[in-house]
Amino acid sequence: MRPMHAVDINCTVRELQSIVGSRVDKVFQDRPGLVRIRFYGGPSGRAELLIEAGKRIHLTEYKRKAPQLPTSFAMFLRKHLGNLPLSAVSQHDFDRIVLLRFGEMTLIAEIFSQGNVVLLDGHSEVMLSMRKGPEDRISKGKAYVFPQPPLSPFEIADARALRSGLQHRDLVRSLAVDLGLGKLYAEELCAATGLPKETRPSELSDQQALVVIEWVGRMKKAISGLAEAVVYGGTQPTEFSPFPLESMRHETPSTARSFNEAADRYYAHGEAEQAREQASSLKDDAARKLAQRLEIQTAQLEQLRSKARELRGTGDLIYSDFSTISPLIDQLRQEAKVSQQIIVELLTKRGMPGRFAGFDPASRILTLRIGSVDVALDLHNSLGENAAKFYEKAKDLERRAAGAARAIAETRTKLDSSRAKGTEVAPALQLPPHRPEWFEKFRWFFSSDGNLVIAGRDVRSNETLVRRYLEDHDTYVHSDIQGAPSIVVKPEDGQIGPQAIRDACIFALIHSKAWKSGTTSGDVYWVTGDQVTKRPTSGEYVARGSFVIRGKRNYVRGIEARCGIGWLGNRFMCGPLEAVRHRCSTTLEIAPGERRKSDLAKEVARRLAPKDVRPDLDQVIQILPAGRLSIVEPR
Repeated sequence: MRPMHAVDINCTVRELQSIVGSRVDKVFQDRPGLVRIRFYGGPSGRAELLIEAGKRIHLTEYKRKAPQLPTSFAMFLRKHLGNLPLSAVSQHDFDRIVLLRFGEMTLIAEIFSQGNVVLLDGHSEVMLSMRKGPEDRISKGKAYVFPQPPLSPFEIADARALRSGLQHRDLVRSLAVDLGLGKLYAEELCAATGLPKETRPSELSDQQALVVIEWVGRMKKAISGLAEAVVYGGTQPTEFSPFPLESMRHETPSTARSFNEAADRYYAHGEAEQAREQASSLKDDAARKLAQRLEIQTAQLEQLRSKARELRGTGDLIYSDFSTISPLIDQLRQEAKVSQQIIVELLTKRGMPGRFAGFDPASRILTLRIGSVDVALDLHNSLGENAAKFYEKAKDLERRAAGAARAIAETRTKLDSSRAKGTEVAPALQLPPHRPEWFEKFRWFFSSDGNLVIAGRDVRSNETLVRRYLEDHDTYVHSDIQGAPSIVVKPEDGQIGPQAIRDACIFALIHSKAWKSGTTSGDVYWVTGDQVTKRPTSGEYVARGSFVIRGKRNYVRGIEARCGIGWLGNRFMCGPLEAVRHRCSTTLEIAPGERRKSDLAKEVARRLAPKDVRPDLDQVIQILPAGRLSIVEPR
């Protein structure tokens, strides 16, 4: 947020004349540097004046929560100003200083540099200041000393006076500082008059100086007869001004009823942004620690699961070659003394010379190569007992992994709560009208490779899909499971890869009755489009929604169906989990469960849709699989 310039303060003071005669009700200090004075009984009724030292002074309509305990400065002002009428408001010269007179006392608001708020007695001596100021100007019990004011632009009469008053190396900086216009209005003068910003003030021609003086005169006239003000940036104000700015012509303008209202809107937005940033900063520390804990826990969980898979895999390896290795182990166990030489000889006799990988006589641990893995076997135990040990260790690690997963879920809940705490939810916007594409009347998704995959919703749409949209170069996917839809895979860049076919096979299971009943795996087949026909052979009857397949069916067996839903552009996409995760920015895994689709759709919309949009819940319901569902939370 930019601080107010002298021009802004001039406009504010003109409008503050409306509260002259109002009496002080209460004084608040919301935070260091910011004071609010509440007035009553004036011509405009109740009013609230906000003073932020070094930044702004204006009336505000925004309600703010009062501090639980008033500061000593606020209490001092209440004591001395309470119930007193505001008798006058003025700007000191053309400086960023405002004087508010309450009988014999004067409250000074300094809106430059770090700023200050100072209460003076009837002798213009400092009673109390909000901040410690320079001792040569602000010292308790001594007369208040005004700083040296800048040259007032309204007092310059000719080119010579203008050139002598501008001391900086370029025009825009001299106008901002030496004339007290501030950056905004200095740049506006240059934009409106066409004068180059980098012009040296000493090199201004009389004609150029006259242009500057004339613009200042027009500005003075504009702010003298101010009726409305301008706010730029729409609902997120980026600037405000007492008149339209040429330098802001590319920004969206809106009208405010007064300059104070324009300033209030601008600074309230900035204040809200700062509050959000501060809240975010406070949450970040706690969230960062939780995120670090989550990262460590996730890594530990993966280690546990990886080791458990390794141990279980070792047990499986042993049983995969049990009939070959078990007699060898039984024979070695009967030997009183086992050596490497004996083991190698026995392995050679049994046709396994390359299986030996090591032996420790002290512990009687024999390491054999099974497949591509070296497996340590204890000769104190049978081969079955060795395998059982590996399984037991795997189970123990899996139990620990389950506990770690619960701990991760708890940490993730705390992390989500930490991130959500204290945040403001932006007002939701209705999505712009979406023109459905031709395939959206069916079930659809985009595969990991980018192929469009379309499925029928019922018998009628199955018939329509194949009759109208299946082409010879497409791939047709179907399952022998009752209720499975007809699926068409469209080529992407002339290609339909194996991943797209696999995704389509999963899609077939997701929308079959088997998945609805809880069965998430099965067999699916695919053929090319030219193998599908509606023409039966002699004596056959093909029902509506059914088709005849000519030639070989390519089966994908034992396929596991995992379903996901995600946010894609400005709509949701539901399909195979892997494809959804590949294509969508935010995703959730969906599985058969106990929740109604309408309830689950609300949670999906809340968790996946951007914060600034309100998605169409009907669209979410339509694309979800049939039956009752659940959300699978990440482990």
